[in-house]
Amino acid sequence: MKRAPLLALVVFVTFSFCGRDALSNPGDPDTSFGSSGRVRFQHTQSSSVTVNAAATMSDGRIVIAGQCVATTGNISFCLSRINPDGSRDLTFDRAWHHSNDVGSSSIPYAIAIDRQDRILVAGRCSFPATGVDMCVARFMPSGFVDTSFGQGAGFVAVAISPGGRPDEANAIALTADQKILLGGTCDMGGATGVDFCFARFSEMGSPDTTFGVGGKVSHSFMGFGIDFLRAITLDWQGRIYAAGSCEQANTERYFCLMNIADNGSTNFKKAYPMSSPAVIRSVQAIATTYDQKLILAGRCSGGSSTGVDFCSTRVELSSGNIDTSYGVNGTRITPIGYQALDDAAYSVLMQPDGRFVIGGTCGLNPSSSGDAFCFARYAPDGQEDRSIQSNTDGVGTVVTEFQSISVTHDRGRIVLASANGGFVIVGQCERTANTSLFDICAAQYQGGPNLHTYCTSDIDGDGRFNALIDGLILSRVAVGIRDGAVMNGITPPAHALRRTWNNSGGIAAYLDRVCGINGLQYLSLSPV
Repeated sequence: MKRAPLLALVVFVTFSFCGRDALSNPGDPDTSFGSSGRVRFQHTQSSSVTVNAAATMSDGRIVIAGQCVATTGNISFCLSRINPDGSRDLTFDRAWHHSNDVGSSSIPYAIAIDRQDRILVAGRCSFPATGVDMCVARFMPSGFVDTSFGQGAGFVAVAISPGGRPDEANAIALTADQKILLGGTCDMGGATGVDFCFARFSEMGSPDTTFGVGGKVSHSFMGFGIDFLRAITLDWQGRIYAAGSCEQANTERYFCLMNIADNGSTNFKKAYPMSSPAVIRSVQAIATTYDQKLILAGRCSGGSSTGVDFCSTRVELSSGNIDTSYGVNGTRITPIGYQALDDAAYSVLMQPDGRFVIGGTCGLNPSSSGDAFCFARYAPDGQEDRSIQSNTDGVGTVVTEFQSISVTHDRGRIVLASANGGFVIVGQCERTANTSLFDICAAQYQGGPNLHTYCTSDIDGDGRFNALIDGLILSRVAVGIRDGAVMNGITPPAHALRRTWNNSGGIAAYLDRVCGINGLQYLSLSPV
């Protein structure tokens, strides 16, 4: 019995270093995916789709949501799904609309997958009485609407702004107890203007009255008139971090971060201007690092010859203060596209070894190309990762065109981890030049080598290896237990960073994402 933890640790190391991430050419196209690493197709119920969100199911299938005009003539949620090898799931295409009202619209902006592989799609829905409201619909793994959710129609909507002003949900996250958190933007009018706003629901779609007032709350950044929330994430304690941009007098825009307590009150609000007041900054994505910091990723413009570029900032999780050891004074700016054209970063993905990928769209030479999928990979310290093999500029960036023979616009939006240790960028591709008709597109890349440099035997994160806690967890995983039963009878100490199996920064997520152990059954709470 005394030797079991050591045996588990040996097996654990084998899992960690001989697993899914042993790839020799990071950034190269993954030719096992689709056709030479790329997939494109047209939705069966619409001539064009604007892709806004994507998420991965437990079996590796990717669900994609976008805005489309369906055969009914309404602007609708359009859902598609592709298999891990890039083949299309032809059983799944859906066009969903919340209402039969003529001229009403349903526009999706975010996706989350729950522990039962049910698909939650959030965005904005219009109503005659209340105007445009936050809404979220739930679909079964088959793609059919889950009529047990909400009031029996498979969706719920919430009005936060007064007087019928517009609300929209731009982000969604699931708590460890399966509550549904929406984050977005609301026009509150008056002195505060456009604010960050939130709504939280039970698993079945009823308002969570322990959050804010009646399950909803709004917060403004003092001194700013227009606050756009774009992304949310949860830490291992369930605290909410919301990021976006704050604009004052239509002249200066900043990266902004807000930390929300479980009851909806604010712990801190931070705005991050750069040294030049002319800089325009906008956060589009947020991720928690394995050393408990936050990466805010988006776009910056300082009026330089490079135009609008990828940029990211790293901040301390507990305080929101800038980590000045990251990049240059806490910020890293990466030009990718052509001269002064726009590069727009929309998504960030943490990899198991602490590296991270920021993906989005880059403007290419307007006389010969257009826009393309692009990404940059970074080392944990924020330096561009020069181990990327297929980049042309030597600084860890890669550009992918789906159709290079004409000036078309390929727009990458979401970066997701792939089943084989790489990553996939999902977005849309213009069918032919100047038509504004878009297909759904995805490109997959190899992601290694990932050496799991943040993986240690201190599984619960209490600062030491304990044979009765960490060793027993490893032993159970080593013999094949893959679900919450791993934690039966185990109670990590109160100060441990990871105390539960299923949490955004929990033990299963640590073993999977940091240590590379496949097949664990848990709910990933990473942002869309």
